[in-house]
Amino acid sequence: MIVLLGALAGNSMVGIYAVADRIASLMQMLYRAAFEAVFREMPTAPNPLRLAGVIAAFGLFTSLAALAAVYWLGVPIIELVAGPEFVPAATTLNWLVLAICLSLTTLGMRALTIVKIGPGAMLKCNLFALIALLAAPWMIDQHGAVGAAMIQVLFEILWIGAVLLVMLRNWSSLGNPAQDKAV
Repeated sequence: MIVLLGALAGNSMVGIYAVADRIASLMQMLYRAAFEAVFREMPTAPNPLRLAGVIAAFGLFTSLAALAAVYWLGVPIIELVAGPEFVPAATTLNWLVLAICLSLTTLGMRALTIVKIGPGAMLKCNLFALIALLAAPWMIDQHGAVGAAMIQVLFEILWIGAVLLVMLRNWSSLGNPAQDKAV
């Protein structure tokens, strides 16, 4: 995204995006740690659909708290970390954190899809969501660094739609412990 942003909007937009991305990466580290824990538990969970639901509820609560914190504290954090000249990165930060929050809320769905349906299904969902990149030139032209962050959110929304479709098509294999033991 940074290369595309630099080519279309210039180095100043790359700087704004990079500052926001650095700060958002702290939340991305939380997501990665949580995903590893969930992914390890999903294969042995007695009711994987219930586990995915509990994770979604926890992820939603955590995401709402994170979004509120970034909304209220984003500017002071950016000023502290990068200086007042990077305050315009606050809106980009909000959008990047929203994208990570969507990932965090759907973390259980991700693990469930990989474990119960297979990694190939996840790959197909990711490839489908790459359609979001088609909007990148226009979004970056119209909104600069914020547009690049909006593409991240669009990617997550497309991915959620794709994985929901995959889960619905494979519903019978998602939460049936007897079927899991038979395999």
